[in-house]
Amino acid sequence: MSDPAAPQSAGPAPARASVTHDTNALHRAAIEALQAGRLEEALEGLTKVVALNPRLLTVYNNMGVALYRLGRFEAAAAWYRRAMQLGDKEARGNLGDAYRKLGRLAEAEACQRTILTSRPRDPNALFALSQTLRDAGRIEESLACHDELLKHHPNHVRGAWNRSLVLLQLGRFGEGFAAYEARFRRPESPARKFDVPRWTGEPLAGKTILIHDEQGFGDCLQYARFVPVVAARGGRVVFECQAPLVRLMQKLDGVVQIIARGAQPPPFEVEAPLLSLPAILGTQGETLPAPEGYIAPPDDLVARFTPLTARPAGTLKVGIVWAGRPEQRDDARRSAGLTPFSALIGVPNVVLFGLQVGPRAADISRLGYEGLIADLSPHLEDFAATAAAIKTLDLVISIDSAVTHLAGALGKPVWLALSSSGDWRYLSNRADSPWYKSLRIFRQARFGDWESVFRDIVAALELCQGLSGGRPT
Repeated sequence: MSDPAAPQSAGPAPARASVTHDTNALHRAAIEALQAGRLEEALEGLTKVVALNPRLLTVYNNMGVALYRLGRFEAAAAWYRRAMQLGDKEARGNLGDAYRKLGRLAEAEACQRTILTSRPRDPNALFALSQTLRDAGRIEESLACHDELLKHHPNHVRGAWNRSLVLLQLGRFGEGFAAYEARFRRPESPARKFDVPRWTGEPLAGKTILIHDEQGFGDCLQYARFVPVVAARGGRVVFECQAPLVRLMQKLDGVVQIIARGAQPPPFEVEAPLLSLPAILGTQGETLPAPEGYIAPPDDLVARFTPLTARPAGTLKVGIVWAGRPEQRDDARRSAGLTPFSALIGVPNVVLFGLQVGPRAADISRLGYEGLIADLSPHLEDFAATAAAIKTLDLVISIDSAVTHLAGALGKPVWLALSSSGDWRYLSNRADSPWYKSLRIFRQARFGDWESVFRDIVAALELCQGLSGGRPT
């Protein structure tokens, strides 16, 4: 349920004597492919099994699992429903997960509460319900559900980590940052091992500290604000980050050396993971550093982009980003795609610049917007280049992406088009952010409703035209 990637075993021999042993072998091979992540192969094999032996009960749930992993949630839900119709009660939890991905939160909650009626301490159902409640914006209820889960299952790793995100979303930063250390208990993100001690916040007195990046680009940009705070404790900071960020971070205050992840660092005496700094520093809501423009691109790069984005006086130059990395767990929810952004075309005096990089940058030409959106992607070789481009613009409008954090870290006005579930770092029910003074949030009122979000953004842009100077805030 909480992990619909767990297929059911092939089970006992088929009920019909006419079904050959090959059907069971085919089913086992499909399950092995599913467990190994060869999803299309698994789907092909499972489809054959259904055709050969439609009475094999477990194959229906496994079809749902394969489709769920492929992001085909409507089809996955249909297979889970069929599995339940045929008597597979264990498919109910997976059906709830599929409904949650589809934004059908009332139905997801009903599935999870049905399970809890007969098994009130079921860890999978409790965890799944906590996620559904969070997506529904019922954050306090989600926290209570996490607490119930961990009371009965204190070693539930994902529950402990996700509880920290709920605390942070509630703005309970002191508790949340401390609880966030549970991320290192997850098998996919173990703590790195070094031959020097972890820094615990004591004065550094000239010691060299290695601060090492983790997770995504946006996390690094968001948490880089803590690096100068560490330097102020008297240390020599060596900062390790992903290669596309190295050039941008050269001007970060308090750093004596920037190195790319995987490079050999100079000798150092203590270390700290970047995302552990708030907990180490004892950060609370009132002590959260929120400097303006704590990151800056090289001046020569800004000069390079200035003629590329030059437009007549009175033009509002707006950079846009419409898609995140597809491998991110909730990318299907957070990424609006380019089409909703087309509502911005035609707003008086507004010119759009594409800041999208990667394969989705081609959406401009693929969807027919060449000549309406200036594509800057050929010039955006790393984050320093993107930062330089942003410095020459007036405003950035983006889905929840690393560019949102980049614009906020630059102190550039940035408007965020945020999905209904939202990310913890944007808290709940507010249009501003304690992380970035220049950020304005436009939230979905309902799952998948980008139309109303961009209607509000268009209205805000039109209002800018009526302001003295026409600048966004």
